[in-house]
Amino acid sequence: RLIAGYWEPYSWAFWDNVTETLQHREPLGAFAEARVKIVDTQIGRFGMKSLYETRLTGQLLNSTIGDPIGDVAQPKTDNVGKMQHFTNTLDATIRYSRDLMLMPHANFGATNCYPGTPLQGDFSLQHPDWVRGHALRYEVPEVRAYILSLYREALDIGASGISIDFCRYPEGIDAAETCTQFLRELRKLADEFGAARLDRVPILVRFPGAGVKMAEKFDYATWAKEGLVDYLCPSNIQGRHMHIDMAPYIEAVKGTSCMLLPCMDALTWGLPFPGPFLWRASQLYNQGAKGVYVYQADGRILGLPSDRRHMRMLASSAAIGRFWYDDTINRPKRSKGIYITPPHEFGKYHGWERIRIWTEGVTFGPLEVYIDDLLINSVAGPPYLVGTEEDASDDVIPSGDHVLRIRAQDGDGWLEQTFNITGA
Repeated sequence: RLIAGYWEPYSWAFWDNVTETLQHREPLGAFAEARVKIVDTQIGRFGMKSLYETRLTGQLLNSTIGDPIGDVAQPKTDNVGKMQHFTNTLDATIRYSRDLMLMPHANFGATNCYPGTPLQGDFSLQHPDWVRGHALRYEVPEVRAYILSLYREALDIGASGISIDFCRYPEGIDAAETCTQFLRELRKLADEFGAARLDRVPILVRFPGAGVKMAEKFDYATWAKEGLVDYLCPSNIQGRHMHIDMAPYIEAVKGTSCMLLPCMDALTWGLPFPGPFLWRASQLYNQGAKGVYVYQADGRILGLPSDRRHMRMLASSAAIGRFWYDDTINRPKRSKGIYITPPHEFGKYHGWERIRIWTEGVTFGPLEVYIDDLLINSVAGPPYLVGTEEDASDDVIPSGDHVLRIRAQDGDGWLEQTFNITGA
């Protein structure tokens, strides 16, 4: 199977002191070990300062801030800017990826200008009328021309493929036709370089899947039909919609040269490793997916060795099948238990996250969920969670303290377990 994985040097350098070009090889070596073929390398979000050796717009060279985490109001670092001073991020990624037989893609987030922060770029500052909220407006021709100039530069540096992420911040798109028109322009640029290289330049697009915010603004069927993109990656955002139905996307790519790579989220709000994560991989492969795209793959590949081993399994449907064959044989021998995901942050469950459930020692089957003895939902089998993955379940856990009771069918009886939980 073809595995694509998102790689964010910015986050890596936020905590690491990257001052030598050779340091870029280490994380890429981990991607190769995990058999992630497409290294989707984020080098910026349009409207912010860029995170590579650009000569067309401002680079992030000085101090910057991260997202608030736990008790830290706003983490700060000089390391990202230092990496930009001492190394050429994109060039190093391309060179070491080729050495490791990987396919590096230059990835831009569709747009986030980060107004009023050290991340805001000069283009959005100079043209506030081309900004809507935090996002550049793609319906403005000058905005699209600016974006295309950065892609041209990335291709000039040597990127073998290019990528755009419309999922994380889709607000720059006002209508489906705007997005499709931009992709036609991007395809023309990629084909210009493809003709010179005598090899097609692939385009990968991550975009909101069914049920996700603004999904209606992305006409993926037309993209596949017109050959505008090479990889479609319908995706969730944050903790919801982890099991999007792939049938419409499989139908869209049928008879085209476009490949469907459904997104699997490797962030902490994603599916837990290994069971729920590999169960979803098996489901996707059984539905006909030829591979997957793992968002924030670096979080797992550069984390626990066990996570990297499980990421490595994705490239082999046989390995996934063997995992579940062994589970079927050994599940009845294991200690019986019910497990839930902990809160993502601050010790409380927020509306955007879901409590996901896993069982051991019992055969997959019916499961019931109660909060304060009120039946919330019952399902016939995985995926198991409290409520549903739809936005309507954002308030399924009321604020305050509650008792969560879960019952899993165990032969003629039921395995039952209770948990004390707190809603935000």
